[in-house]
Order: sequence, then structure tokens, then C-alpha cells
Amino acid sequence: MAEQTTSKTLLVVSVNTDFAEQLELAPGLREFDIFRARTNEQVISWFDRQRIDIVFLDFENFPPQEINLVDYIKRRSAHTEVVVFTTIHELDMATTALRSGAALYLIKPVATEDLRAVLKKLSGRLQRGEEYLE
Repeated sequence: MAEQTTSKTLLVVSVNTDFAEQLELAPGLREFDIFRARTNEQVISWFDRQRIDIVFLDFENFPPQEINLVDYIKRRSAHTEVVVFTTIHELDMATTALRSGAALYLIKPVATEDLRAVLKKLSGRLQRGEEYLE
């Protein structure tokens, strides 16, 4: 069974270590327990062991079929908010990601202030969801 935590969790899915490190060092992320995954198998493993609140999914080096990962995450954990990051300006990919349940589809680079705004918005959604369930 997945371990329960009191702080919010952020899973950064990226083969780009610079992107993951940038996120870990960004102000405003310190309230999150941050985990990393580089493969689908690692993502599945994290969901087996841990409640994940937000996923930052970097599609930069993933083939387009990896969009199914959004669907997997949302089926596995409906409360999890997924944000897709990419350098690809592809309307079909964005539409598929959003229809699969991604909260946002962002084109990189994304400014640190914008990351903080995204996390604030998603944290609010998570908080409202938790209050609703109580």
C-alpha cells in the first residue's frame, strides 16, 4: 500500500537532469517533497510506494506515444495533477494530453515565477479536493 505523507509531493518525470535540478532549486518548491523518475517503470514504482500530488512530465526527450503516461497517471490516481512540459509546439499532442487529464500543457522554457504560479494554483485545487472529501 502507498505510504501516506503530510506534505505535498511532486514527481518530476524527465530524462533531462538540468530540468529536474532547475525545478528542485526553484523558490516556492521547498514545501514539496520532490521525487524524480526517468522511465515509465520508475513512474509506476513511485505510484506503488507513495501518494503523488503533482507530476511535472517533461516530454522533451520522450517519444509522442508517451502521452499515454498522462492517461495512466490519471487512471491510477485521479487526484494527481499532471503538468506536461515540452519544447514541441504540436496542437495534436497538447489536445491529447489535456483530454487525457493533464491540468496544463506548457511550452519550455517556463519562467520560475510561472512555475510558482502553477504550483500555487494546483496546490489550491488539491486543498479544495481534500476539504471536499472530509
